[in-house]
Amino acid sequence: MTNSQSTPDADDLRRVLERVASGDLDPAAAVGLLDAVAAAPTAASSAERGPATRVRVRGDRARLTVVSDPTVASLTAEGQHRITRDGDVLVVDVSPLASATGGWSQPDGYRMGGMDGWGNWRRWVGGEARATLRVNPALPLEIDAMASSLDIAGRRSPIAVRISASALRLRDQQATLEIVAASSKVDVEARLLGGSSSIDADMSRVVAVLLAGSEVAVVGDGEMSSIAIPSDSRGRGRRAAAADPAGGTGQLRVSGRMSKITVERRDR
Repeated sequence: MTNSQSTPDADDLRRVLERVASGDLDPAAAVGLLDAVAAAPTAASSAERGPATRVRVRGDRARLTVVSDPTVASLTAEGQHRITRDGDVLVVDVSPLASATGGWSQPDGYRMGGMDGWGNWRRWVGGEARATLRVNPALPLEIDAMASSLDIAGRRSPIAVRISASALRLRDQQATLEIVAASSKVDVEARLLGGSSSIDADMSRVVAVLLAGSEVAVVGDGEMSSIAIPSDSRGRGRRAAAADPAGGTGQLRVSGRMSKITVERRDR
């Protein structure tokens, strides 16, 4: 989805929202004011910046769903969020605070949405933010989240996830993965066809299922952890280690500290 308007400057946006909150500015007048700011010419056009090559998501108290959609040029987003751009990277913030300033159309095949009336922005500052992202499966994805719930499916490009006090469900991943989890719950189903992947857990519970066709060996180690991997090799205790060399030229390395990690192979 394309749109010739730019995003209002963050300082302008904040000042307008503060005036609306204080009752100094009518919401209808605020919309017109922001439209005028957004219509101003920008220093660089979308064409000059080129297409996005990566998506980075930052979540805080978020309930986030990521769906792979090959019909989308880069991404579309619905719900409580804000989208900015850092060079060739699209940056999506999903949090109760970031969602208070959403609602403008954006160029480059993505759009912003979610502000359902000016009166709701105060309500979105607290509580849990909810958003659904539809991302082209060819774009590498990076996610950094805290106190969040993540449901991600159908990725065909590398993914890197760093979470704290969160729950991650990653399904039908078919490219390398890198997961770092602290005080979290992680459930992964992936078809890893090679390359180097890793799961690092700190005071977390991890269940990783390697789908049929996976071509990776599994190596595990940990401290004060329980690690179980496909060869029935099991490590437990202060220094735990386990290995399943079968599987191919790629590798999945799992490591934990005070964690429980289980890796299974699913042949069908």
